[in-house]
Amino acid sequence: MKQAATAILCTFVLVIGLSSVTASPFASRKGYTLDFPAGWIVTPGTGDTDVVFTAPRYKPAPKVVTTLVPPSITVAVGTAAVGASTGDALKAARESMVALYKAQVPTFNLIDSGSAQLGELYGYYITGSYTPVGAQDAIEFRRVYAVRGLVSYTMTSAALLKEFDAVEPKFAATEGSLGFAEFDSHAFTSPYGFQLTVPEGWMATGGDLPTMAKLIDLDTTENTANILITSRPGLPLNVDIDRVVALKDEWNMKYRAQPDYAPVDQGVMTIGGEKAFFAIWTQTGGSPQRRLRQWHIMLPRNGVLIELIATYVDSEHRRYDTLIRDTVRSWTWCAPESAPPSAKDDKSSPAITPPAK
Repeated sequence: MKQAATAILCTFVLVIGLSSVTASPFASRKGYTLDFPAGWIVTPGTGDTDVVFTAPRYKPAPKVVTTLVPPSITVAVGTAAVGASTGDALKAARESMVALYKAQVPTFNLIDSGSAQLGELYGYYITGSYTPVGAQDAIEFRRVYAVRGLVSYTMTSAALLKEFDAVEPKFAATEGSLGFAEFDSHAFTSPYGFQLTVPEGWMATGGDLPTMAKLIDLDTTENTANILITSRPGLPLNVDIDRVVALKDEWNMKYRAQPDYAPVDQGVMTIGGEKAFFAIWTQTGGSPQRRLRQWHIMLPRNGVLIELIATYVDSEHRRYDTLIRDTVRSWTWCAPESAPPSAKDDKSSPAITPPAK
């Protein structure tokens, strides 16, 4: 949330005039659609920031220098914790965000906050203002946050305080237009050197180590169906699948200590041409009527243990079991943009590299 507060302070460009409300469609590869103001500039984001819509920039009059933000809309898509869409959780998140702005932005002034919607999703909003350092005019912004399953959506709209009311209909129209598209299966390429096929209706996001990627079922309302891919450095570079399989007794003891643990299956499978150990079990997920099934897959590679943890409702295991196997079978190696640390070098290592042919 620190980035959310500071991002507003970091984007200062030229101020422009406003026009009537017209819209252009936008479809994100993260599974949502919306209508943004026609003629606005579309800029892809990085990290959780998916896209930024900015009003066109005009050359300022001679000898007039401005460093203020024009009307803009920033959309961020992230992961949310189980239960994040409940009323109490949204209220706590809103209060936490207000406290964060007050602590990090000296000129922040809370104008209003309360319940809000993004499309048909219920969430909260914060409206506030601040004056950038060295500027005379204040910026007003509205941040709307909502959750769908395990995915969070944040839309932050900003304009000059004196112009916010004039452009607000554009902001409101964009917020109200949020929808969700049919999401075809597609390839996901990780900067850590692997590719896989994301199932139809799922979204894939990258992450900062130890998280390498997370796949989320956008059609799930139970906050469960997801695949988390992480890396754990520190293994000897010559560790092999036999050593990993030898860990199964330790694993069984660990998970048998959990409430209502019930083993389903375990063994060795192939991922990207290399052997990995897998274990499948079920356990109670919050209530006796809602059992969860989990896969835990361990793939040793060049001193790094890559782990895939899949979680979903056990009553739907036939569908998800097939989906998990198909996703794992699609795994291939590619040249990495970056690599997890290894036991040999904690700073950098070719830990995730294509296998020798």
